[in-house]
Amino acid sequence: SWKLSVKELSTLSGVSQTYISKLENGKRNFPSLETIFNLLIGFKTHIEYKMGSESPFYEINNSYLDEILIMFINSSNSTISDRDPNELITQFNEYYDVTIKKKQNENSKIESDIFSNKIKLVKGTTKKEVIEKPYFDLNWLLTQNEYEVFFDRSFLLD
Repeated sequence: SWKLSVKELSTLSGVSQTYISKLENGKRNFPSLETIFNLLIGFKTHIEYKMGSESPFYEINNSYLDEILIMFINSSNSTISDRDPNELITQFNEYYDVTIKKKQNENSKIESDIFSNKIKLVKGTTKKEVIEKPYFDLNWLLTQNEYEVFFDRSFLLD
């Protein structure tokens, strides 16, 4: 059990919580291939966060994702059951690579903010937001002179 909530999968995949919930409860038609691929990216991101992306986990993670894709292919209301599973796996890997490149391009636009820790990164996700100062950088927080720092309702004063 990966202990992945609908909310977390939604955040990681970009597929709405409502849509995922309706899919889970059989209240939606078969999803588009793009939606399936986005859900797989969400699963992949979650698994790599929990297990890592180094070998041997990489192969295990990928075979697990292949199994999920094959379950979609073989589902009773599948619109892709006539497609070759290996072809769809290859297509997913290409889609994943393109998606990662887009994220890398987005990251390169804010590279200086990332390296100066001026981002707010939601734990366990890829959601990030550029912030004014590196508020989440403990070294900066403890060495800056602009704000008082609190720990357990106590002032830390130099």
